[in-house]
Amino acid sequence: IVDTGVSDSHPDLDPLIAEYDFVNNDSDATDDHFHGTHVAGLVASRASIYKGVAPGASLMAAKVMDSPGPGTSSYVISGLECCVEPRADIISMSLSSVPITGTCDFSAMAIASNNAVADGVVVIAASGNDGVTNGMGSPSCASNVISVGSVSKNDVRADSSNGDRELDVVAPGKTIKSL
Repeated sequence: IVDTGVSDSHPDLDPLIAEYDFVNNDSDATDDHFHGTHVAGLVASRASIYKGVAPGASLMAAKVMDSPGPGTSSYVISGLECCVEPRADIISMSLSSVPITGTCDFSAMAIASNNAVADGVVVIAASGNDGVTNGMGSPSCASNVISVGSVSKNDVRADSSNGDRELDVVAPGKTIKSL
């Protein structure tokens, strides 16, 4: 999970197998924003209510965004590289840059993401929350990244979700409950 960190002590998640905090430059990727823990819960929560899609999956956390939420592309790139080295199977990023129309393989985050895919890692990234239908943020617009947009429970595009011809898949993304 490349995000705001993950609460390693959450009772419904297995302990992290690896973590690094690029914001504070230390080995404690504790989530002080709770977005990363929310995402981790969607993936791996063992809770009887709000169970993740892969309950009990082993997680690594790369904290690349700070407590108010912002981060830098260099943190994201470092987070990607940190997850590739110990051989993550999947990297999930619920983060995005400003929208770009078409493939963005020139973007530094896209290059790092495509490199991770070339190393055998599946990379998934959110399309962004700007509400545009003609662009997606990097790294989701990278040619080898699986880009995910958001729909409501009625299968209608969420007003905030970005999209473009590069969008790969949509999934429920509004008022989702998690850890």
